[in-house]
Amino acid sequence: IFSPVFYDDNGETVSVAPHWEIKSDFEDSLKVSYDGDNISIETSDMKIINQSFVLVLSGDGYEPVEQVIKITSLI
Repeated sequence: IFSPVFYDDNGETVSVAPHWEIKSDFEDSLKVSYDGDNISIETSDMKIINQSFVLVLSGDGYEPVEQVIKITSLI
């Protein structure tokens, strides 16, 4: 589960509607669900272990931030 936090110029948290994007060659193998502002990403595909995808978070007035996520195992 990934949860967004946005800050204003004073370092205070502010409420901003997040926009999530996944950049991946195997997006069909990912199960993506949303709960409020949070995003949850799951898979059961053994073929994508040790593969990576990029999770992008942006919001109105904020530059996009990217995080590389590597799938190392299945639970």
